[in-house]
Amino acid sequence: MSSLSIILLLLGGVVIANVFAIKFPRIPQAFYQIGIGLGLSLLPLFQHFELKPELFFMMIVAPIIFNEAQNTSRRALAKNILATLSLAIVLVGLTIVVTGFLAHTFLPELSLALAFALAAIVTPTDTVAVSSVTKNLPIPESMMNMLENESLFNDASGIVGLNLAFTAFASGTFSINEGLNAFNASFFGGLLIGGFLGLIFVRIRLTLLSWHIEDTAVMIPIEIITPFLIYFISEEFSFSGILAVVAAGLIHGVQKDRLRLSSTKLQFVSSSLWKVLTDALNGFVFVVLGLTLPTVTLDLFKGSGFNSLILFAISLGIYAVMTLMRFLWARFALNMSSIKDNLTFALSGIHGTITLSMAYSLPLITMSGAPFPMRNEIIFMAALVILISMIVPTLLLPRLIPKKNELAIPENTSHVRSQMVVYTVEQLNMTTVPSPERQIVIETLYNQQNFLKRPKKNDFYELLEKTQEIEENILRELLSSGQVSEKMVTWYEKFLVTTYQSTRGFSLKNLFMHLKFYLLRLFKKLAIKKGKRALSQVTEDQKSAFKKYYSSTKDEFILMEESGYQAAITYLTSITTVENSMTVTMVRQFLSVRHRRSFSNETELISQNNIFISAFQLEYNFVQLQLEQNLISRETANSLREQISYDEMVYMQNTDSFSS
Repeated sequence: MSSLSIILLLLGGVVIANVFAIKFPRIPQAFYQIGIGLGLSLLPLFQHFELKPELFFMMIVAPIIFNEAQNTSRRALAKNILATLSLAIVLVGLTIVVTGFLAHTFLPELSLALAFALAAIVTPTDTVAVSSVTKNLPIPESMMNMLENESLFNDASGIVGLNLAFTAFASGTFSINEGLNAFNASFFGGLLIGGFLGLIFVRIRLTLLSWHIEDTAVMIPIEIITPFLIYFISEEFSFSGILAVVAAGLIHGVQKDRLRLSSTKLQFVSSSLWKVLTDALNGFVFVVLGLTLPTVTLDLFKGSGFNSLILFAISLGIYAVMTLMRFLWARFALNMSSIKDNLTFALSGIHGTITLSMAYSLPLITMSGAPFPMRNEIIFMAALVILISMIVPTLLLPRLIPKKNELAIPENTSHVRSQMVVYTVEQLNMTTVPSPERQIVIETLYNQQNFLKRPKKNDFYELLEKTQEIEENILRELLSSGQVSEKMVTWYEKFLVTTYQSTRGFSLKNLFMHLKFYLLRLFKKLAIKKGKRALSQVTEDQKSAFKKYYSSTKDEFILMEESGYQAAITYLTSITTVENSMTVTMVRQFLSVRHRRSFSNETELISQNNIFISAFQLEYNFVQLQLEQNLISRETANSLREQISYDEMVYMQNTDSFSS
């Protein structure tokens, strides 16, 4: 099977895991992804699955880090830069030294250089994993900002530490001075070249924008290839590619701040694409963890004399030491006075994507061509540290941190959205006059609410028959009052019967009916052309009489259509409930489509736009009222507001389709 097929299967696994995470959110998303990977490992195709280590960093880690950097809070980073650097450099360095000696002491077969490599691999933290575990817990915003900034830079520190450990392993010796010089060159050199290249890419994009080139087909590819190119160039100059990507991401983040409301479509597409891409890559890594864990374990048992319990004990010891060091650092270096905050910060040092990526980046063979020593053991222990660092906080943090305040009424996002639609429709009915334009807006709102549902067929046809009866009653009233002729009523009744009959789905009768109307329309056009030629030969009195008859007939048709339509819509509005809204919406849609085919002009389109704007504002008002009354959480409010803003953007980009 081709590599493309394998990638598609892995991405399919990511999608399935994400569906489970959404449906059953009590378990962190990463566990589902690991579980799907374990399931895929049973397939013969994946029983000896291997990834090319040299591509792992550039193709997976670089874009993830770039997106984290461009979305980080520059203000929070600047405010806590010293604390961030102490966590990302000093704490990482101490942790590598302490845990490296610990691993070497309890596993002497693991050389000191490789023990440091293992320590460097398990040191970086992962904010994506933190967010997954603490999703329903009120982690203070200042602490989350610090965790995000720490993750951004300690990823790079861990990678630099891993490279130094590789150098020591290859040469057999290690000099502290040479190590510090190499660290400084790689660390700060990566920041400088990344910042420089980031400025160049930003300047290119700003120049294109100044030329009014905002086409997403041009701008988005430039943005997507940026981290890959910068990583590649930086590594070619022996600098830290990851730190170069971090610096470039921060520069791009500044550009996004300056753009603000300009180029909104471009920003919307960019942020959406990056979210999908990074979510897929993060999920991909955890699926790969589950996929390769059985293979690594089997290879470990076949080619190693180590007991898995010993490796588990060492992994548990490494995690315990790292957590203790984080606790002490929070207490004495970050001056967190509360024991609860210290524990929260220590337990939130969860490991994930970067740790696993670094583990899989270990070469398969050494420079001499021999198999890389203890590669499977290192990957196995790194995977165990990841799992332990996710399981422990999942169990302990909810006990340590009180759950978010309970809402006055337990919320259901779908139900809240339905309430929002009902509220908006009620307000529109009270504040705007009845019109086809208002019905288009109301119909769109109800479709927004029910687009994945379908009413019962019998209910739909029963309601259609009722509206047909209402329209026929209106015709009789118009006839009895002398407003329309009997001839026009007879013709319009046939029109109603025919249009209502068309809703009964496919049949030969409907097929012949549509063919009949098509031919009648064609003959009508030919007759009009012939009539125009004949009209040029008649007298002015005859022309006047013809125009008068045509105008009278048209006025009668408009009166019957408008009166019947408004009566049917008024009835539908009066009977609408949450339970029957699906059925009512489909009948509204049928009536509105028929009505719009008869009436459409620029003035009505402007009116429709104004009503849509009012509807969006009413939805925002509803969300704010629900939030103030503690009926929904702030997360739900933000989700609803985001959806409303998306709806606004979709409407602005597709105005014509709402009136057709």
